Amino acid sequence: MGENELDLSSFTFSYDVEGCPAPHIFSPAEACDLLSAFGGVFTRGDSLMRQFTQGLFILLSNSFAIANDPDRLCTGNSIFTNGKHCKTVSIFNSRELEHVCSEEPFVAYDQIWKFSHEQGVQDKVEHHAGWIMDLLNGYQTFVSSVPANRRRYSPVSVVSDGIHYGWRVNATLEMHLLPFLSNTSSANPRPIPFFSSYPAVPPNKIEKFAVKQGPERTKRYNAEIRKVLSEISPGELYQGAMHQLEWYNSTDGAVSFDGTHYSYQREPRSST
Repeated sequence: MGENELDLSSFTFSYDVEGCPAPHIFSPAEACDLLSAFGGVFTRGDSLMRQFTQGLFILLSNSFAIANDPDRLCTGNSIFTNGKHCKTVSIFNSRELEHVCSEEPFVAYDQIWKFSHEQGVQDKVEHHAGWIMDLLNGYQTFVSSVPANRRRYSPVSVVSDGIHYGWRVNATLEMHLLPFLSNTSSANPRPIPFFSSYPAVPPNKIEKFAVKQGPERTKRYNAEIRKVLSEISPGELYQGAMHQLEWYNSTDGAVSFDGTHYSYQREPRSST
Protein backbone atom coordinates (compact mmCIF):
# COMPACT_ATOMS: atom_id res chain seq x y z
CA MET A 1 0.00 0.00 0.00
CA GLY A 2 1.06 3.60 -0.60
CA GLU A 3 1.77 5.82 2.38
CA ASN A 4 -1.52 7.69 1.97
CA GLU A 5 -3.74 4.71 1.20
CA LEU A 6 -6.40 3.82 3.74
CA ASP A 7 -7.08 0.20 4.67
CA LEU A 8 -9.89 0.02 7.21
CA SER A 9 -9.78 -3.77 7.17
CA SER A 10 -6.60 -3.60 9.24
CA PHE A 11 -7.84 -0.90 11.62
CA THR A 12 -7.98 -1.82 15.30
CA PHE A 13 -8.78 0.25 18.38
CA SER A 14 -6.05 0.57 21.01
CA TYR A 15 -8.58 0.06 23.80
CA ASP A 16 -11.77 -1.79 24.69
CA VAL A 17 -15.03 -0.22 25.85
CA GLU A 18 -15.94 -2.20 28.96
CA GLY A 19 -19.21 -4.06 28.55
CA CYS A 20 -19.77 -2.82 25.01
CA PRO A 21 -18.95 -4.08 21.53
CA ALA A 22 -16.19 -2.31 19.63
CA PRO A 23 -17.33 1.02 18.13
CA HIS A 24 -18.63 0.81 14.59
CA ILE A 25 -16.04 1.68 11.94
CA PHE A 26 -17.78 3.69 9.24
CA SER A 27 -16.75 3.00 5.69
CA PRO A 28 -16.20 5.92 3.31
CA ALA A 29 -19.47 5.05 1.56
CA GLU A 30 -21.37 5.08 4.86
CA ALA A 31 -19.80 8.40 5.87
CA CYS A 32 -20.71 9.99 2.54
CA ASP A 33 -24.26 8.67 2.72
CA LEU A 34 -24.72 9.94 6.28
CA LEU A 35 -23.50 13.46 5.52
CA SER A 36 -25.72 13.73 2.46
CA ALA A 37 -28.70 13.95 4.83
CA PHE A 38 -27.50 17.25 6.35
CA GLY A 39 -26.89 20.78 5.19
CA GLY A 40 -23.16 20.52 5.85
CA VAL A 41 -20.98 20.02 8.92
CA PHE A 42 -19.19 22.96 10.53
CA THR A 43 -16.60 22.22 13.22
CA ARG A 44 -14.70 24.72 15.35
CA GLY A 45 -12.14 24.31 18.09
CA ASP A 46 -8.62 23.41 19.14
CA SER A 47 -6.24 20.67 18.01
CA LEU A 48 -8.49 17.88 19.28
CA MET A 49 -11.35 19.21 17.17
CA ARG A 50 -8.95 19.52 14.25
CA GLN A 51 -8.12 15.83 14.57
CA PHE A 52 -11.84 15.05 14.88
CA THR A 53 -12.38 16.73 11.51
CA GLN A 54 -9.27 15.20 9.97
CA GLY A 55 -10.57 11.76 10.88
CA LEU A 56 -13.76 12.59 9.01
CA PHE A 57 -11.78 13.88 6.02
CA ILE A 58 -9.79 10.63 5.90
CA LEU A 59 -13.05 8.70 5.61
CA LEU A 60 -14.53 11.05 3.01
CA SER A 61 -11.41 10.80 0.85
CA ASN A 62 -10.55 7.18 1.66
CA SER A 63 -7.01 8.48 1.99
CA PHE A 64 -4.52 10.20 4.28
CA ALA A 65 -3.85 12.80 1.57
CA ILE A 66 -5.60 15.62 3.41
CA ALA A 67 -2.86 18.27 3.38
CA ASN A 68 -1.30 20.59 0.84
CA ASP A 69 2.24 19.70 1.85
CA PRO A 70 4.99 19.94 -0.78
CA ASP A 71 7.56 18.75 1.79
CA ARG A 72 5.60 15.51 2.29
CA LEU A 73 5.88 15.71 6.06
CA CYS A 74 2.18 15.03 6.52
CA THR A 75 1.68 11.67 4.86
CA GLY A 76 0.02 8.67 6.44
CA ASN A 77 -0.27 8.70 10.21
CA SER A 78 2.04 11.72 10.48
CA ILE A 79 -0.93 13.94 9.59
CA PHE A 80 -1.74 13.43 13.28
CA THR A 81 1.63 12.86 14.94
CA ASN A 82 3.34 15.79 13.21
CA GLY A 83 0.57 18.16 14.18
CA LYS A 84 2.66 21.28 14.81
CA HIS A 85 3.64 21.36 11.15
CA CYS A 86 0.64 19.67 9.61
CA LYS A 87 -1.92 22.06 11.09
CA THR A 88 -0.37 24.80 8.94
CA VAL A 89 -0.84 22.89 5.69
CA SER A 90 -3.91 20.74 6.39
CA ILE A 91 -7.03 20.95 4.29
CA PHE A 92 -9.82 22.45 6.38
CA ASN A 93 -12.61 22.49 3.81
CA SER A 94 -13.99 19.46 1.95
CA ARG A 95 -14.24 21.55 -1.24
CA GLU A 96 -10.45 21.31 -1.43
CA LEU A 97 -10.55 17.58 -0.74
CA GLU A 98 -10.45 14.79 -3.30
CA HIS A 99 -13.37 13.03 -1.67
CA VAL A 100 -15.02 9.82 -2.88
CA CYS A 101 -18.61 10.93 -2.28
CA SER A 102 -21.10 11.12 -5.13
CA GLU A 103 -21.84 14.70 -4.12
CA GLU A 104 -19.99 17.40 -2.18
CA PRO A 105 -20.23 16.61 1.57
CA PHE A 106 -19.74 20.26 2.68
CA VAL A 107 -17.53 19.96 5.74
CA ALA A 108 -15.40 22.80 7.10
CA TYR A 109 -13.21 23.29 10.16
CA ASP A 110 -12.50 26.64 11.82
CA GLN A 111 -9.28 26.53 13.85
CA ILE A 112 -9.91 28.39 17.11
CA TRP A 113 -7.73 27.39 20.01
CA LYS A 114 -7.08 30.59 21.95
CA PHE A 115 -8.82 33.90 22.49
CA SER A 116 -7.12 36.78 20.75
CA HIS A 117 -7.96 38.83 23.85
CA GLU A 118 -6.85 36.13 26.29
CA GLN A 119 -5.77 38.54 29.06
CA GLY A 120 -9.25 40.02 29.18
CA VAL A 121 -11.26 36.89 28.65
CA GLN A 122 -13.06 37.23 31.97
CA ASP A 123 -14.29 40.73 31.12
CA LYS A 124 -17.94 41.24 30.31
CA VAL A 125 -18.96 39.73 27.02
CA GLU A 126 -19.91 43.08 25.47
CA HIS A 127 -16.22 44.02 25.55
CA HIS A 128 -15.64 41.30 22.95
CA ALA A 129 -18.66 41.84 20.74
CA GLY A 130 -16.51 42.20 17.62
CA TRP A 131 -14.81 38.87 18.17
CA ILE A 132 -18.12 37.14 18.88
CA MET A 133 -19.48 38.59 15.64
CA ASP A 134 -16.49 37.17 13.76
CA LEU A 135 -17.31 33.72 15.14
CA LEU A 136 -20.98 34.02 14.19
CA ASN A 137 -20.10 35.35 10.74
CA GLY A 138 -17.79 32.39 10.17
CA TYR A 139 -20.63 29.98 10.77
CA GLN A 140 -23.12 31.98 8.71
CA THR A 141 -20.66 32.26 5.82
CA PHE A 142 -20.31 28.48 5.80
CA VAL A 143 -24.08 27.91 5.85
CA SER A 144 -24.60 30.47 3.08
CA SER A 145 -21.97 28.77 0.93
CA VAL A 146 -23.97 25.54 0.82
CA PRO A 147 -26.21 25.25 -2.28
CA ALA A 148 -29.91 25.97 -1.85
CA ASN A 149 -30.93 22.33 -2.32
CA ARG A 150 -28.76 21.31 0.64
CA ARG A 151 -29.78 24.28 2.79
CA ARG A 152 -33.18 22.61 3.04
CA TYR A 153 -31.53 20.24 5.52
CA SER A 154 -30.25 21.07 8.98
CA PRO A 155 -26.54 21.87 9.19
CA VAL A 156 -24.52 20.21 11.94
CA SER A 157 -22.32 22.35 14.18
CA VAL A 158 -19.67 20.86 16.48
CA VAL A 159 -17.64 23.16 18.73
CA SER A 160 -15.05 22.40 21.40
CA ASP A 161 -12.83 24.76 23.34
CA GLY A 162 -11.58 25.26 26.87
CA ILE A 163 -8.23 23.63 27.51
CA HIS A 164 -6.13 26.55 26.24
CA TYR A 165 -7.70 29.11 28.54
CA GLY A 166 -7.76 27.18 31.77
CA TRP A 167 -11.17 25.52 31.55
CA ARG A 168 -13.04 28.81 32.14
CA VAL A 169 -16.64 27.75 31.64
CA ASN A 170 -17.95 31.33 31.56
CA ALA A 171 -15.65 32.11 28.64
CA THR A 172 -17.01 29.16 26.66
CA LEU A 173 -20.55 30.09 27.63
CA GLU A 174 -20.31 33.78 26.70
CA MET A 175 -18.09 33.50 23.64
CA HIS A 176 -19.42 30.35 22.00
CA LEU A 177 -22.57 28.80 23.44
CA LEU A 178 -24.94 31.67 24.19
CA PRO A 179 -24.20 33.71 21.03
CA PHE A 180 -24.61 30.67 18.77
CA LEU A 181 -27.86 29.56 20.36
CA SER A 182 -29.28 33.07 20.27
CA ASN A 183 -28.18 33.65 16.67
CA THR A 184 -29.71 30.40 15.39
CA SER A 185 -32.88 30.35 17.49
CA SER A 186 -35.07 31.38 14.55
CA ALA A 187 -33.12 29.61 11.80
CA ASN A 188 -35.10 27.42 9.45
CA PRO A 189 -34.13 24.66 9.39
CA ARG A 190 -32.63 24.68 12.86
CA PRO A 191 -29.03 23.53 13.11
CA ILE A 192 -28.09 20.36 14.98
CA PRO A 193 -25.53 21.70 17.48
CA PHE A 194 -23.06 19.78 19.60
CA PHE A 195 -20.40 20.63 22.11
CA SER A 196 -17.62 18.06 21.89
CA SER A 197 -16.37 17.13 25.35
CA TYR A 198 -12.73 16.37 26.09
CA PRO A 199 -11.45 12.78 25.90
CA ALA A 200 -9.81 10.76 28.65
CA VAL A 201 -6.41 11.89 29.92
CA PRO A 202 -3.81 9.22 29.13
CA PRO A 203 -1.11 8.21 31.65
CA ASN A 204 1.69 9.70 29.52
CA LYS A 205 0.38 13.25 29.98
CA ILE A 206 3.35 15.63 30.04
CA GLU A 207 4.17 16.42 33.67
CA LYS A 208 3.99 20.21 33.38
CA PHE A 209 0.42 19.92 32.07
CA ALA A 210 -0.74 17.11 34.36
CA VAL A 211 -2.05 19.32 37.19
CA LYS A 212 -4.13 21.74 35.11
CA GLN A 213 -5.11 19.24 32.45
CA GLY A 214 -5.31 16.03 34.49
CA PRO A 215 -8.22 13.58 34.70
CA GLU A 216 -10.17 15.23 37.52
CA ARG A 217 -9.96 18.72 36.07
CA THR A 218 -10.91 17.49 32.60
CA LYS A 219 -13.89 15.51 33.88
CA ARG A 220 -15.02 18.48 35.96
CA TYR A 221 -15.00 20.76 32.91
CA ASN A 222 -16.98 18.22 30.90
CA ALA A 223 -19.52 17.99 33.74
CA GLU A 224 -19.76 21.77 34.08
CA ILE A 225 -20.45 22.24 30.36
CA ARG A 226 -22.99 19.41 30.44
CA LYS A 227 -24.81 21.14 33.32
CA VAL A 228 -24.70 24.52 31.58
CA LEU A 229 -26.20 23.07 28.41
CA SER A 230 -29.02 21.43 30.34
CA GLU A 231 -29.88 24.86 31.76
CA ILE A 232 -29.50 27.13 28.73
CA SER A 233 -30.50 24.70 25.99
CA PRO A 234 -32.96 22.07 27.24
CA GLY A 235 -34.84 19.94 24.79
CA GLU A 236 -34.13 17.67 21.88
CA LEU A 237 -31.62 18.00 19.06
CA TYR A 238 -34.34 18.38 16.43
CA GLN A 239 -35.61 21.38 18.39
CA GLY A 240 -32.22 23.08 18.13
CA ALA A 241 -31.03 22.18 21.63
CA MET A 242 -27.27 21.78 21.95
CA HIS A 243 -26.14 18.42 23.29
CA GLN A 244 -22.73 17.32 24.47
CA LEU A 245 -20.81 14.58 22.70
CA GLU A 246 -19.40 12.41 25.46
CA TRP A 247 -15.90 11.05 24.84
CA TYR A 248 -14.24 10.58 28.22
CA ASN A 249 -15.42 7.08 29.14
CA SER A 250 -15.26 5.79 25.57
CA THR A 251 -11.62 6.87 25.19
CA ASP A 252 -10.37 5.79 28.61
CA GLY A 253 -7.42 3.51 27.92
CA ALA A 254 -6.80 4.69 24.35
CA VAL A 255 -3.14 5.03 23.39
CA SER A 256 -1.94 8.62 22.98
CA PHE A 257 1.33 9.42 21.23
CA ASP A 258 2.02 12.61 23.23
CA GLY A 259 -0.23 12.54 26.29
CA THR A 260 -2.98 14.67 24.73
CA HIS A 261 -3.58 13.72 21.10
CA TYR A 262 -4.44 10.49 19.35
CA SER A 263 -3.61 9.14 15.92
CA TYR A 264 -5.07 6.80 13.34
CA GLN A 265 -3.16 3.91 14.90
CA ARG A 266 -0.76 3.73 17.79
CA GLU A 267 2.73 4.57 16.60
CA PRO A 268 4.90 1.52 15.81
CA ARG A 269 7.30 2.23 18.66
CA SER A 270 4.45 2.23 21.20
CA SER A 271 3.14 -1.14 20.12
CA THR A 272 6.39 -3.03 20.46
